[in-house]
Amino acid sequence: MRITLIVFLFFAFCTKVAGQASTDTASGDVPIIYGDRLKVFLDSLKTKVLADTAKFSVADLIFTANGRRNTKAYSQLFIVNGSYIYKLDIIKGLEVAEFVNEILDDKKVKSITYIDSSKASEHFGENAWQGIMLITMFDKARFKPTVAGLVLRKNKSGDNFTARKKGELLIHD
Repeated sequence: MRITLIVFLFFAFCTKVAGQASTDTASGDVPIIYGDRLKVFLDSLKTKVLADTAKFSVADLIFTANGRRNTKAYSQLFIVNGSYIYKLDIIKGLEVAEFVNEILDDKKVKSITYIDSSKASEHFGENAWQGIMLITMFDKARFKPTVAGLVLRKNKSGDNFTARKKGELLIHD
């Protein structure tokens, strides 16, 4: 029993020390994941994102003055390099898989910062009800930002929720 407890405490201590090397809370307890913990975090994030696609239903989508949204929101807002904004609870599974394969690649991602919904909603309103994942890609990483239905603007930024699709009705809140 004592040996088990000692092993457990040693493991917990090592995990905490290892975590300090690859997770910072640079400003106000906002975790920044990078380094050796990034791959593990990305793998668990991919699993969660792909599992969430089972919740998707076209019947839950509405288009308002703020853009397309899911009335039963379940996905964080993903912001890549500060320019490309994705909501994954408004697109079908194939597009989500395309996003996961193209963007959530540990060879391309430099760091991820997670902002919880209480702090994120202040700046991004209803689009951030489930929190925000700020993804920073390596400078030389090549990726296709137009995945997941993202519409590029002339200033090399864009999102996948403000452009109305053909036949989609605008609902006033």
